[in-house]
Amino acid sequence: MAGLLGALAGGGMLMLSGILFFAFLLEVGAVDRAACRCFLRLTLTTVSVGCLYFLFGALVHQVLRYDLADAADYTHFFRNDALVRAYEGLEQPGREGFLTHIFVLLGHGVGRLLLGQYASGGWVTAWGMTCLALCLLYARLRAWMDEEVAGKAAFMLLCLPGSVFFFLPGWPPLALLLLALIFYFAGKGLPVRLFQVHPVVGQVIAVICMLSSACVTAALAISQVG
Repeated sequence: MAGLLGALAGGGMLMLSGILFFAFLLEVGAVDRAACRCFLRLTLTTVSVGCLYFLFGALVHQVLRYDLADAADYTHFFRNDALVRAYEGLEQPGREGFLTHIFVLLGHGVGRLLLGQYASGGWVTAWGMTCLALCLLYARLRAWMDEEVAGKAAFMLLCLPGSVFFFLPGWPPLALLLLALIFYFAGKGLPVRLFQVHPVVGQVIAVICMLSSACVTAALAISQVG
C-alpha cells in the first residue's frame, strides 16, 4: 500500500507540475486556451482509461488471489517475461532490448525524481508517452475531420486489444509515441479521403474492441495466478 500511495503522490506531483507549466505558457501567450483545453481533455482521458485498466487488473488478481498487498502494486498483477525485464531494468538498467532499454533509462530517471520509486517512475513515463501520442494523433486527425470524430478516433486507440501495454513499462508506449510522431509529421501533406461509418457500426466496433481489450487485460492478470 505504501508503494501505491507513493505512486499516487509522485504522479500527482508531476501532473501538478504539468498543469503549472501549461498555465505559465497560457499566461505568456505561448499557447491558446483551446489548445490547453484540448490537452487537458486528452490527459484526463488517458488517466481515466489507464486507471480503469489498472483497477480491472487489480480486481481480477484480487478475486483469484485474495491478497490486498499485491493488489496495491501493479508489478504483481501485470507480469510476463517482457514486463519482468522492464521492471528489473527500472531498478537497474541492463541488457534489455533497444526500445525497452531507452524506456527504462527514461523511467529510471523519473523514478530518481520520485525519490527512488522506480516502479512509479515506469508507469508515469508510460502514461506520459501514451498521453503525448494521443495528443499527436488527435492533432493530425483534427486537421482532417471535425473535433468530435477526431476525439472518438483518438479514444479508440486506448481501447484496442492489448492497449493495456501502452500503460505499462516497456517498449509498447515508446513505440506508440514514435509511430504517433511519424504519423503526425508524415501526414501533413497527404491528400486524405475520408469515409463515414454508420453510428451503429461504429458503436459495434467500439464494443468489440473494448471487450477484446478487457479479455487481454484479464488474461494478463490471470496468467500470474497459480
